[in-house]
Parts: sequence; C-alpha cells; structure tokens
Amino acid sequence: MSFIKTTPGKACKIVSILNAEWVQKPHSLVKEAYALDGTIIAYTDVSGWFTANAYADVDTSGVEA
Repeated sequence: MSFIKTTPGKACKIVSILNAEWVQKPHSLVKEAYALDGTIIAYTDVSGWFTANAYADVDTSGVEA
C-alpha cells in the first residue's frame, strides 16, 4: 500500500471516518492508525502525517476529529 503526505487534520478525519484507532508502540517514533481489519490507513512520524493513497481523495468536510 502506498501513502501520501497530508495534513494532521485530514489524517485524523480519515481515521475517524473509518473508525480506526491510533496506536503507538513503546519506544517508537511512529504512530499508526489501524482499520478494523488490521490494515494501516494512516501514520505519523518525524517526517509528517500520511494517509493511504486510496483515501487521499475522501471528502472530509464536515467531519470532526
């Protein structure tokens, strides 16, 4: 799966829409969002915020995160 750089708000809104959960493993700089099926749909690290390319065009207007 490929990822695209996005804003923190866009990443969090997509995570909210898909009912995913953010997880950060101990001693890791990466925080990942997992969908209910275990797929990583977004992540953040020292480079920024990223979402799966498949969700980059999802309309997130009106979504609070």
